[in-house]
Amino acid sequence: MDEVSQYLAGRYISSGKAFWRIFGFPLHQRHPAIIQLAVHLENGQRTYFTEQTAAELAANPNQTTLTGFFRLCQLDTFAKTLLYPQVPSYYVWSNNNWVRRKSGQDVEGHPGVKFNSCLGRVYTVPPNQHECFHLRLLHEVLGPQSFQDIRTVDGVLCDTFREACFRRRLLEDDSQWGATMAEGVSLKSPKKFRSLFAILLLWCDLANPASLWLTYKDYMSEDFLCHAQSLHPSME
Repeated sequence: MDEVSQYLAGRYISSGKAFWRIFGFPLHQRHPAIIQLAVHLENGQRTYFTEQTAAELAANPNQTTLTGFFRLCQLDTFAKTLLYPQVPSYYVWSNNNWVRRKSGQDVEGHPGVKFNSCLGRVYTVPPNQHECFHLRLLHEVLGPQSFQDIRTVDGVLCDTFREACFRRRLLEDDSQWGATMAEGVSLKSPKKFRSLFAILLLWCDLANPASLWLTYKDYMSEDFLCHAQSLHPSME
């Protein structure tokens, strides 16, 4: 049985679909084009290898769109003015390298650079992958040339991407909650003070709760210490 012929003979074409085909209207279209952009930690890109190619790929890992962007910013002056998601509008990913577009609108003041309405979309990263999540936040940095360059803020090389996010004020800090705790020291009993800290932990999404605990733990445990000293006078 010829299923293709049977389908063509038996299919029903409505007047609307017939009208659309007779006049040659496009049946589907995607605009603008969307390019997926990789995000990963240094030497953390996905690599496919065989037993024969493992050593070579370990020494010279494949370029990704992210590492290619770093390399592009080292070689191309115009690329240094771009954010990572903006790159596909001006460059094409070809043979593991970003190359300038050959068609599109000319960019004023930059001979040889052309613009096309292509969108770049960076892959999402779950917050439990802490460093990679914060690296993705740092893609608002213009023209970075390396992973170390992204972690450098005001001339200071941060130890982690999270620290760099704090320095660039991409994350909220706990300064307002620290002020709340400082005020609570003089106004609340240790029991109430502990309740205040518990409320902050539950509802205020503290960035660094351990720091607040270490700063105010003596005030929160003052009544326990007094009670213990009353039971054991020799205890300091």
